[in-house]
Amino acid sequence: MAVHPEATADPATLRWMISGVSLPFAGELVSAPGLDEFLDRVRVEVTVGAVIATALDGDWGRIGAGFRTGLTVALERTDDWSVGLTPRPLTRY
Repeated sequence: MAVHPEATADPATLRWMISGVSLPFAGELVSAPGLDEFLDRVRVEVTVGAVIATALDGDWGRIGAGFRTGLTVALERTDDWSVGLTPRPLTRY
């Protein structure tokens, strides 16, 4: 498994590129082991090959290392993830 963040046009948003793990759905993540403690401060959207995370206070410097650790834990337990109201199947274009 490999995980690395990429900057986006919005400094509060990072695209965490994921390889070696099948993500279970596309949509808003509402619960995942390792990330639950962050989900009141970070909006997480699952997409093909990536997790898009927006720090609601814009402060990745304070939470980035912990979020990365939590994301690594979550990626080991994707069967335990919960999606918001509008899950979409993941497909590559």
